[in-house]
Amino acid sequence: MSHPHGHQLSAEQAAAELESGSSGLSDAEARARLQEYGPNRLPAAPGRHPLLRFALHFHNILIYVLLAAAAITAALGHWVDTAVILASTGPSALSRRARRKRPWGPSARCWYPARPLS
Repeated sequence: MSHPHGHQLSAEQAAAELESGSSGLSDAEARARLQEYGPNRLPAAPGRHPLLRFALHFHNILIYVLLAAAAITAALGHWVDTAVILASTGPSALSRRARRKRPWGPSARCWYPARPLS
Protein backbone atom coordinates (compact mmCIF):
# COMPACT_ATOMS: atom_id res chain seq x y z
CA MET A 1 0.00 0.00 0.00
CA SER A 2 1.28 3.40 -0.81
CA HIS A 3 -0.81 5.07 1.89
CA PRO A 4 1.27 5.37 5.08
CA HIS A 5 -1.72 4.85 7.38
CA GLY A 6 -3.62 2.00 5.79
CA HIS A 7 -5.77 1.52 8.87
CA GLN A 8 -7.33 4.92 8.23
CA LEU A 9 -8.62 3.98 4.77
CA SER A 10 -12.24 3.11 4.14
CA ALA A 11 -13.03 -0.38 2.81
CA GLU A 12 -13.49 1.01 -0.70
CA GLN A 13 -10.21 2.92 -0.58
CA ALA A 14 -8.34 -0.11 0.71
CA ALA A 15 -9.83 -2.34 -2.02
CA ALA A 16 -8.85 0.20 -4.67
CA GLU A 17 -5.35 0.52 -3.21
CA LEU A 18 -4.94 -3.29 -3.32
CA GLU A 19 -6.47 -3.50 -6.80
CA SER A 20 -9.29 -5.66 -5.52
CA GLY A 21 -13.05 -5.37 -5.30
CA SER A 22 -15.89 -6.03 -2.89
CA SER A 23 -16.08 -9.66 -4.05
CA GLY A 24 -12.34 -10.23 -3.55
CA LEU A 25 -9.75 -11.42 -6.06
CA SER A 26 -10.45 -13.66 -8.99
CA ASP A 27 -8.90 -17.13 -8.89
CA ALA A 28 -6.36 -16.17 -11.55
CA GLU A 29 -5.36 -12.99 -9.71
CA ALA A 30 -5.09 -14.87 -6.41
CA ARG A 31 -2.80 -17.47 -8.04
CA ALA A 32 -0.70 -14.72 -9.63
CA ARG A 33 -0.28 -12.91 -6.30
CA LEU A 34 0.51 -16.17 -4.52
CA GLN A 35 3.20 -16.83 -7.13
CA GLU A 36 4.59 -13.28 -6.81
CA TYR A 37 4.39 -12.71 -3.03
CA GLY A 38 4.18 -16.22 -1.59
CA PRO A 39 1.71 -17.52 1.00
CA ASN A 40 0.33 -15.16 3.62
CA ARG A 41 2.07 -16.78 6.59
CA LEU A 42 4.26 -15.62 9.40
CA PRO A 43 7.65 -17.28 9.68
CA ALA A 44 7.81 -20.08 12.21
CA ALA A 45 9.07 -18.98 15.60
CA PRO A 46 12.50 -20.38 16.39
CA GLY A 47 12.29 -23.18 18.93
CA ARG A 48 14.35 -23.41 22.07
CA HIS A 49 16.74 -26.26 22.68
CA PRO A 50 15.18 -28.93 24.95
CA LEU A 51 17.92 -28.51 27.58
CA LEU A 52 17.31 -24.77 27.71
CA ARG A 53 13.56 -25.35 28.07
CA PHE A 54 14.25 -27.75 30.95
CA ALA A 55 16.68 -25.31 32.60
CA LEU A 56 14.08 -22.55 32.42
CA HIS A 57 11.80 -24.63 34.65
CA PHE A 58 14.28 -23.89 37.43
CA HIS A 59 13.74 -20.14 36.89
CA ASN A 60 11.65 -19.70 40.04
CA ILE A 61 12.32 -17.93 43.34
CA LEU A 62 11.49 -21.07 45.34
CA ILE A 63 14.06 -23.07 43.37
CA TYR A 64 16.66 -20.32 43.93
CA VAL A 65 16.00 -20.43 47.69
CA LEU A 66 16.31 -24.23 47.70
CA LEU A 67 19.56 -24.13 45.71
CA ALA A 68 20.98 -21.50 48.07
CA ALA A 69 19.98 -23.65 51.05
CA ALA A 70 21.66 -26.64 49.40
CA ALA A 71 24.84 -24.62 48.90
CA ILE A 72 24.81 -23.48 52.55
CA THR A 73 24.20 -26.98 53.90
CA ALA A 74 26.95 -28.35 51.63
CA ALA A 75 29.36 -25.67 52.89
CA LEU A 76 28.52 -26.73 56.45
CA GLY A 77 29.14 -30.39 55.57
CA HIS A 78 25.54 -31.54 56.09
CA TRP A 79 25.51 -33.89 53.11
CA VAL A 80 22.23 -35.65 53.89
CA ASP A 81 20.41 -32.32 54.16
CA THR A 82 22.05 -31.17 50.93
CA ALA A 83 20.94 -34.32 49.13
CA VAL A 84 17.37 -33.98 50.41
CA ILE A 85 17.17 -30.33 49.34
CA LEU A 86 18.62 -31.05 45.89
CA ALA A 87 16.29 -34.03 45.49
CA SER A 88 13.32 -31.73 46.09
CA THR A 89 14.31 -29.25 43.35
CA GLY A 90 14.04 -31.80 40.53
CA PRO A 91 10.44 -32.85 41.19
CA SER A 92 9.48 -29.20 41.66
CA ALA A 93 10.84 -28.32 38.22
CA LEU A 94 9.29 -31.42 36.66
CA SER A 95 5.90 -30.61 38.17
CA ARG A 96 6.16 -27.10 36.66
CA ARG A 97 6.83 -28.74 33.30
CA ALA A 98 3.80 -31.01 33.70
CA ARG A 99 1.60 -28.04 34.59
CA ARG A 100 2.72 -26.17 31.47
CA LYS A 101 1.92 -29.15 29.26
CA ARG A 102 -1.67 -29.31 30.54
CA PRO A 103 -4.22 -28.07 28.02
CA TRP A 104 -6.18 -25.41 29.86
CA GLY A 105 -8.88 -23.40 28.20
CA PRO A 106 -12.47 -23.68 27.06
CA SER A 107 -11.91 -26.83 25.00
CA ALA A 108 -9.98 -28.69 27.72
CA ARG A 109 -11.58 -31.15 30.07
CA CYS A 110 -11.54 -29.36 33.39
CA TRP A 111 -12.73 -30.35 36.83
CA TYR A 112 -15.28 -27.54 36.92
CA PRO A 113 -18.57 -27.68 35.00
CA ALA A 114 -18.82 -25.79 31.72
CA ARG A 115 -21.96 -24.03 32.95
CA PRO A 116 -23.22 -23.29 36.44
CA LEU A 117 -25.25 -25.98 38.11
CA SER A 118 -28.75 -24.80 38.92
